[in-house]
Parts: sequence; structure tokens; C-alpha cells
Amino acid sequence: MRLIGIALVVILLCACSTPNKSKKNYYSFEFQPNEIQNDSFTSNSRVLKVNQIKVVGVSDQQGIVQLLGKNKVSIAQNHFWAENPSYMLGKTLQQALQNKLTHWQVTSTKVPSSNSSALLLSVEVSDFAGHDEAGAVISGRWYIYEQTSQGNKLLTHHMFTLSTALSSNGFSALVNALQTSWLNLANQIATELTLLTKSPADTN
Repeated sequence: MRLIGIALVVILLCACSTPNKSKKNYYSFEFQPNEIQNDSFTSNSRVLKVNQIKVVGVSDQQGIVQLLGKNKVSIAQNHFWAENPSYMLGKTLQQALQNKLTHWQVTSTKVPSSNSSALLLSVEVSDFAGHDEAGAVISGRWYIYEQTSQGNKLLTHHMFTLSTALSSNGFSALVNALQTSWLNLANQIATELTLLTKSPADTN
């Protein structure tokens, strides 16, 4: 019995000292270059302030999430976002909108602004994951407010569900597809902002 006990202790010690061979992988969206020069903004430029993206539910974590069939969810144990998804999504959205809205100044709500009539964008993401059939899926709702002296006035809001097929198997392809879906959302928001702020003279 004593020999068996010693053997078990040796096995446990060996197991504890054996390094985990599973490699940890970290991902982020590709950098989007700034296509707008800062000196192109004037005092007449419209201002859009972007709130920090709110990610809710199971997607609010750094482990990459996959939605499987039969109501199952898989959270990757070795594949992670390099930073909190809300920060990554916010930076990417802000840069994408700035590149689309060339006559606007797009900033974070954390940046002070003297413009009292700025528009405010808030986005809530409920799904940000891989999907066993749809590929990469993002869903949620976004809101556009006008900042007034009486407070924020809601101008419009929309639900969204966007999916992009994966070009190949693997987490790298999933990350690329999620970025494509997110940039497609940025295009939709930019189009809506352009329509919202178009003056009657522009339609003539």
C-alpha cells in the first residue's frame, strides 16, 4: 500500500510539473488606416461622438464564442481576443465611420467637444460569434441621438443581424469574417447618417 501511495504522489507531481502544450492564440481585427487628414476638419464639420460599444450576454468575454446547433455554445479555451471585444469593436467602428464620413469629425464620447449639436451613436451587440451554419454572425441594435440643451434626442434606431461566410476553416478565417460583418455594419450606419443630415437642397 505504501508503494502504491508513493506511486500516486509521483504521478501527481509529474502531472503538475508537465507544461500545458496547448498554445494560446490571440486575435484582433486588422488595422484600418486613417484616410482623413486632421487639418481637413473645420468649425462647420459635423461631429459624431461614438459611445463605447456595449457587448452583452455570452459574447462579452475574451474567449472567442461559437454558436452550435441544438442550443449549444462553445467558448474557445485557447483562442482569445487580444483585448476586450467592446474596445476592439469601438476602435474599428470609429475609424471605419471616419473613413466613410469624410466631412465629419468622428470621435469618442471621452474626447471633449465644444460642438453642442453633435450626434451621438450608441451600439449594443448581443451576438458576436461564429455560427455552425451562417459563418460569422453579429447582431444587436444601434441608436443615433442628437445632443441638445435639453438632453439627448433619439433620431433613429435599428436592429441588425449580419453574417459572413468563412473563406476557410479555422479561427483566423472566423476573425476575418467577423471583421467583414462589422465593417458592413459601419457602412449601414454611415449611409443612415448621410440620409439623416441631408438638407432639402441636396435633393434638388
